[in-house]
Amino acid sequence: MKPPAYNTIKSPPRLISAVLLFALLVTSCDRVGRRVQKMKDFISSKSNRRGDTAIDSASQARLAELLSIQHFIPEFKDDSSIKQLIGTQTESFPVYVYYLKYIAPQNKVLAGMKHIIPDKKFSIPSDDSCTPTSIAEFNKECSKDQKDAQTAYFWNFSHLKKIAIYGCFKAPFRHYIIFDKNSDTVYHRIEEIMD
Repeated sequence: MKPPAYNTIKSPPRLISAVLLFALLVTSCDRVGRRVQKMKDFISSKSNRRGDTAIDSASQARLAELLSIQHFIPEFKDDSSIKQLIGTQTESFPVYVYYLKYIAPQNKVLAGMKHIIPDKKFSIPSDDSCTPTSIAEFNKECSKDQKDAQTAYFWNFSHLKKIAIYGCFKAPFRHYIIFDKNSDTVYHRIEEIMD
């Protein structure tokens, strides 16, 4: 007589191999996916930093151009005798105010101001040239809160012994120019005016 047949389940070797292979692929793909994501994040952060650096450089270059007297007096663009010392842009809502300090002869600055072509769209008439004004008139136009650490170099003109102050409006900017009479140092305040 034959022994009774038991119902034993024998796993075919192919099925075990397939399950192991599937598990290996899933874990490998997951690891590969995480590694690919890390690389994407790394590359993205590097390219963003480079892009931000390029944008920052361009912004700084544009700001440096805006803070140069050559931007406001086109006649000075190729004049190497004009020496820019420092410039600051402040926001006096809703407009900007520029504080510049540079070296230039008084007669050259006043002549350059005459050649500025004002924006014709303004209803406020522009001056033909700058005229002498007083420190009282200048102070009346400037609020006390504009005197801060960022613009301290400009306000140091008040310590000078002899100064000459000129003012004019060349749309869209009001200019106050303070000349140190003992040197060619110029303190120039330029305020954007809204029409």
